Amino acid sequence: MNLLFVSDLDFTILYKEIAGLFKKKLDYKCDALIGGRLFYERYKNDISFRKTWYFQEICGENEKILSDMSWEKVLEEIEVYENKYGRPTLLSAALSDRTYCNLPRQDRARRVIGTYKRIESFLDENKPDFVISSGFEALPHFIFSDVCQYRKIPVFYFLCTRILNLHSSMYNQYEESSSHGINLNLEPSNESLIKAENYIEAYIKKQHKPLLEQLLPYDNYKIGFNKIYNFFRYLYRYYVTKTYANDHAYLSPIKKINFEIKNRIKRFSHKYLNYSNLPDDLENWYYFPLHVQPEYTTLIAGINAQDQIGTIISLSNSISLGEGIVVKEHPGMLGRRSKLYYKKIMALPNVRLVKPSTSTFELIRKSKGLITINGTAGMEAALIGKPVITIGNAVFNNYYNILKLKDIPRRKWAENIRSYTRGFKFNKTKLIKYVAQVFSQCNSFDFVEPQNSDAVIEKENILKIFNHINNEIKKSISDKNYGLQIIENKSYI
Repeated sequence: MNLLFVSDLDFTILYKEIAGLFKKKLDYKCDALIGGRLFYERYKNDISFRKTWYFQEICGENEKILSDMSWEKVLEEIEVYENKYGRPTLLSAALSDRTYCNLPRQDRARRVIGTYKRIESFLDENKPDFVISSGFEALPHFIFSDVCQYRKIPVFYFLCTRILNLHSSMYNQYEESSSHGINLNLEPSNESLIKAENYIEAYIKKQHKPLLEQLLPYDNYKIGFNKIYNFFRYLYRYYVTKTYANDHAYLSPIKKINFEIKNRIKRFSHKYLNYSNLPDDLENWYYFPLHVQPEYTTLIAGINAQDQIGTIISLSNSISLGEGIVVKEHPGMLGRRSKLYYKKIMALPNVRLVKPSTSTFELIRKSKGLITINGTAGMEAALIGKPVITIGNAVFNNYYNILKLKDIPRRKWAENIRSYTRGFKFNKTKLIKYVAQVFSQCNSFDFVEPQNSDAVIEKENILKIFNHINNEIKKSISDKNYGLQIIENKSYI
């Protein structure tokens, strides 16, 4: 069995340990595409891997791809590749990357087609049986998944259920799958039903963030010794060793300082925004949490809700005259949006922007319902029996009692929202069954960037992740169709 780890940055720290277990326990051959010069240089000769490649070099990230090809020829290639990979548009590939999506049209097109060609060539030479990815949040990763799907190679990623730290499996780029993930036709065990009921009872009494989110840091603005040390290390790696010098993911130190100063000024200015108070009749208002942006969750999994203000306008025009929408900023976005952005939200007649410090759980409990693109708050609201409306692809979309607007034209949002909320009835038995299915079919472990949490690279956690991947490989060996997906364009309605 030939395994290929497509590993971005510090995920290499985790994946080299898992590859080592596959080599030791099962004698599998493990190769790695490593993203990030620093991690490639550190792990390119690690004994866990048979072969390693520098991902940016394979994709020609630092080259002008197809620069010698005429634009007329590029247009022909676009048509060929859009037909080949079954998409009405390959713009979704460009949108997967927060850097390349902003390139001029011709440069963006050349980059996308050129990357498809390079990854095809790589897979022509190296034919893995099973691919483990660290995500699809960048152009090379997104395209790698497309090419693997086209060639019938299972490309696997961990799908977080948003319940505790339980994970399922995903074989496409959209956080949804009709044939993998949670199988709602499988009856959960009695043990899982009891466990689910106890969990829901405890959660209704006291809500909490998913364990995964608790591992993520939102204090990046604090200045201390570590920040100062990291900055000087950044200077050294950029100017002396040149590790970061030719990597688009790393700004020049001058641009980075400018970026950090601007963000801190904007973050400080948030304190003086004229935030609204919570409405007295919060039970007549929907809660809409803003999402991190630009980010994969909005650019790709968010379907056509990239413009969050435009989406809020569509929603505000789709609810009753006596209703409203409460909007709250994401903690990870403080300092990253302009005042003008918030003022546009504040100007909407039936929308209120409340302080970022407002309790999310209070808003969920007391509001009429929750509307989200695909945020974790959707699962949090479902767990306490509130109406949940989603706009994009979300892992919990298959839960029985959620209104999915992604399948509905915006002109019909109003009638569907009204019908859903008026007819909504919380069925605790069905909720227990769904959560029990999650408990029965998923595995518990921590999976975030290892540099954000030491818990990820603890031996016990590594073994759990290894077992999860190994079970998926066993399924693909016994069923040659397992993990294989037809490429779909789910980025737009």
